[in-house]
Amino acid sequence: MTGNIGPGDDATCPEPGERTDEATTDGGEPLSPPEHEATDGSASDAAATAAESESSTELPTEDDRSKIARLHEMATEIVACREEAELFDLAVDTAKGVLDFDTTAVLIHEERDDGDWLVQRAGTSAFPLDYEMEFRPTKGLAGETFRTGESFHIDDAEHHPVAQPASDRFKSAISVPIGDSDGVFQAISTEYAGFDDRDVELAEILASHVAETLRRIRVEARLRERREIVTRLHEGTLGITSADSEETLFERAVDTAERILDIDVCYLGIVEDGEFVPKGRPSWPIREEIGPLPLEYGLMGETYETGESTTIEDAAADDRTHTEVGDFRSCISVPVGEFGVFQAISTTRDAYDESDRELVELLAAHVAESLARLRAEQDVVEEHDRLSALFANVPDPAIRFEFVDDEPVVRDVNDAFEAVFGYERATVMGESVDDYIVPPGFEDEGNALNEALLAGETVQHVTKRETAEGLRDVRIDVVPLQLGEHSPEGFAIYTDITVQKRRERELREQNERLDRFASVLSHDLRNPLSVAAGYIEQARQTGDLSMLDEAERGIDRSFDIVDDVLTLAREGGEVTETAPVDLSAVASDAWANVDTGAATLDLPTTATVEADRSRFRQLLENLFRNCVEHGAPDGDEQALTITVADTPDGFAVADDGCGFGDEVDFDRLFEFGYTTSHDGTGLGLSIVTEIAAGHGWSVTAEEGAAGGARFDIRVEEGEAE
Repeated sequence: MTGNIGPGDDATCPEPGERTDEATTDGGEPLSPPEHEATDGSASDAAATAAESESSTELPTEDDRSKIARLHEMATEIVACREEAELFDLAVDTAKGVLDFDTTAVLIHEERDDGDWLVQRAGTSAFPLDYEMEFRPTKGLAGETFRTGESFHIDDAEHHPVAQPASDRFKSAISVPIGDSDGVFQAISTEYAGFDDRDVELAEILASHVAETLRRIRVEARLRERREIVTRLHEGTLGITSADSEETLFERAVDTAERILDIDVCYLGIVEDGEFVPKGRPSWPIREEIGPLPLEYGLMGETYETGESTTIEDAAADDRTHTEVGDFRSCISVPVGEFGVFQAISTTRDAYDESDRELVELLAAHVAESLARLRAEQDVVEEHDRLSALFANVPDPAIRFEFVDDEPVVRDVNDAFEAVFGYERATVMGESVDDYIVPPGFEDEGNALNEALLAGETVQHVTKRETAEGLRDVRIDVVPLQLGEHSPEGFAIYTDITVQKRRERELREQNERLDRFASVLSHDLRNPLSVAAGYIEQARQTGDLSMLDEAERGIDRSFDIVDDVLTLAREGGEVTETAPVDLSAVASDAWANVDTGAATLDLPTTATVEADRSRFRQLLENLFRNCVEHGAPDGDEQALTITVADTPDGFAVADDGCGFGDEVDFDRLFEFGYTTSHDGTGLGLSIVTEIAAGHGWSVTAEEGAAGGARFDIRVEEGEAE
């Protein structure tokens, strides 16, 4: 106790670290401190130890036995203490009331920024004292006891080489350590040889109880403090996880580290463009001067690369640290997920333990998780913005949908959708798009398409949809917001491909016609030419010029074939501009262009037809030619009459000739190249159907009511009047 046997100016002290495993008295006799557990509230072991020690020297007196019994009783109260102050007060009370030590002190070790200190936390005295309440343990009896861990029994303090009494009244003393480095217990007497070895042993027992109880109190205090810190950290992380921006997240992370984890200096470096960029408010004083740091920067770079936490006890002895930066001496370095590194920094050595590292790791984990969430949300927002911009500016009709109860419910439509499908945004919002644009008969196809979309598949599908202008061919391109998994949301774009489909169909039909033309040219044209060539050869050999007439007929047939093929190849069913035309007038023009012989034309019609006049005339020419050639097969055209008459849905061309005959296949009658005549081309009625189809008409054939052939042309409603 410094004030009693304190650090005099001339005291000679052993160097720090010169400790022994034995405690000695002033006579150099070894005293082994008793070993016992005090945390269970029992002092029986301590009393037994005292009894065994007594038996090794001299039998205990009645007074000794009384003290041991009373110390045993007090030990139970000592180990039950919950606060340090309560413990120290009870210790000096026990020393006075049980051990009869009038003047005592409990000196407790405190580690401060400027080094070690011994601070008196409790004491008793038989008279007023004037001495230091706290001092460095570098000299004096208290310092010697603390540094060596040995007990001292001094009978003559005035002449002892270590003790430097602070008062002439102090003659003898006991000084025993409390634990390994917790402090010192001292008892002072105003008499020489005021204590014996039994007093030393009892003082050591008391000190051991104090040490064990102090350890328990401090462990419990640290546990309570850790629980409180974890609770506050949980509250702080609620603010971190609710941050709506990265800047707010970083600010709250640094604030939580300093305010809750009690970290004086911290550094949060997030990787951007291949560098550590400091985030949060400038906790590190020189952070602004340093700015971004390379990814290979010492311990920070190692932490980021390995993803492992590191605690540095002595930065000066570790070549991974940069002690010249901020003059720090110890630190904790932990990864922040894949995003960066967080460091807790101290200017003192060995400032952090395993518990501190775990708390910092917990904080960093929350920061990493929240940062991942924010960036994922930002990615979604950016993707949504891109899709929204595309959605608004795409020239084709488009919708944004969400599946609700397996139905594609409209969440938005663009202007093109309103224009093409004829529904305003307000009408279809919140409704199933299938109810508005899927035509009857396409429900199953629509359901199959919806199942593919729900599965997260990108779909491109060609089908038909009901538009403001009627049924149209469309290509549907659908992109779900989440590919490859259940995706209830997405975008659909409808591209009108009606014109494209018609062109494809026309191209396909044209290619089919070309194939048929090739067949005609290679077969039908070869036959009459071969016949003509044969007759010419016979005329040359025999001189019979009548053979040339036969050859001429073959050549004429070849010209007819060529004319028909050219008609189909050049114009097919193409119809340009239409206008109302007089059926009787066009029929008369067509009759004049056909070699009808003696046949007559009957025109009991006043109808007007919406048609391309030139193509309409060709249609009638081919019907008239067919009637003449097949209605009077024996060449008796004089008895043949061809009539053009109105019908309820169009008009009809009929003759009173011999009719079609049993050999005609009505299913093939209008096929390309079909004919029942040995010298027919089989192209005339094909030309008729091509021109009719180009006008949107249909043609049928049947036997006339009074014999002969009849062709009915049905035009669209309102086109024939």
